[in-house]
Formats: sequence, C-alpha cells, structure tokens
Amino acid sequence: MRIFGKISGLSRAGWLIAGLVIGLIVAPAAAVAATFMVLHGANGAAVNATNDNQLLTAEAPPSTWVGEYGWADAPGVCSNLPVVSKTRGFVVKQINTDVFSATAGNSVVYLYRGPGCHSADTIGEADGDGNNVVTPFDPGVALPKGGQISILYNGPANQVRVQVLGYTVPAADAPSYTPVLLCTTALSACGS
Repeated sequence: MRIFGKISGLSRAGWLIAGLVIGLIVAPAAAVAATFMVLHGANGAAVNATNDNQLLTAEAPPSTWVGEYGWADAPGVCSNLPVVSKTRGFVVKQINTDVFSATAGNSVVYLYRGPGCHSADTIGEADGDGNNVVTPFDPGVALPKGGQISILYNGPANQVRVQVLGYTVPAADAPSYTPVLLCTTALSACGS
C-alpha cells in the first residue's frame, strides 16, 4: 500500500505524464491488434490479413522469377510448352502470345493448364491479330513440379510464340494444378 500512497499523491502534471506514458505503451499495441487479424487457410496454415480481409503478402523474390518460351506451328494442333521446372512448383502470373504471319482475320489462341489441350483445363484465350497479347493471372495459376502449359490456336496465323512468366515455389507449395473454377462462355467446348 505504500506504493499506492505515493501514486495517489501525484500532482496534475504527474498524472498527465503517467497517462501519456501508459498511452504510448498501450496505444500502438491496440492499434496493431485492431488493424490485423489472422486467417487460416484450408490446410490450416495461418496468414495475416487486414480487417478488410486483404492478405498481407509480399511478392516473390526476384531470384525465383522465370520466363519460358514455346512455339505452336500449326493451327488446330495442340502444342505442349517446355516444362518450367522439374524440381519446383511454378506460379504463372502472365502469358504473352505473339501471332505471326496473320493474313486476314484474327487467330484465337487457347491456353490450357497441363499437357494435351483438354477443354476442361482451359485457363484463358487470346485473340491475336499480329500483336502481342498479354493475359494476366492474378493471383496466379499453380503448376506442380514438371507441370506444363499447352496451347492450341485456330485461324489464319502461321505461327504463335508464347511466353510464360511467373515464379518458382517449393514443390510442396504447388502439389497440383490450380483447379479451373471459371470457364468463359466464348469457349464452346468448356467443361466437356
């Protein structure tokens, strides 16, 4: 009780200083606690998020970014792009397509996750008219180690060059292809 007796005898200036010190200690911790929360994913992994459910993440380090090129030389024929990594998973962030030697009309390039150009694995399409077409994927399409992208094009083009951009991840972080959740109505074979 002797300590309480000393505290109760503080002057107004003393109480003001004590209040400011306590506020400087408590306020930042309360602000952080009110600003962030922890969410748990399907596998139980914890991720930090704001109260507006925006994930607090960082981009992959530059050393993990990779670009892979491939070609398709015949319309209507499926072309499998080279495997990006045989030991690590890969997250596709963007696919660039260049249509060459287009005569009249547009060529349509279909993009698939996995080899074989299976319609149920369609992840995008690009209309090519001789220009570079950028197809972004956000947050990305995961490919397992040894995974591939395949392409098929239709139209008057003689050749299509494809560049796949993204970053590698540990194989355990991408154990399978990202499920295809959305098909566009423009793809008549979607879901078959």
